[in-house]
Amino acid sequence: MSGRSWDVLALGLACYDHLTRVESFDRVGRGCGAREVSVQGGGVAATAAAAVARLGGKVRLHTRVDDD
Repeated sequence: MSGRSWDVLALGLACYDHLTRVESFDRVGRGCGAREVSVQGGGVAATAAAAVARLGGKVRLHTRVDDD
């Protein structure tokens, strides 16, 4: 036994995803109005870590934080 307290170690990207819901993309060149805008956590490693945790696994996430 290694003594670690986690099942999965996630290394990599964690970021914010900016999501916009629109009516349709039918109006080429005329733009489209946003129905809803939200900001959610994202990134490959962070999303995988969240999935493991939701399935009951113990997970540790190592990522970098910056302000770019």
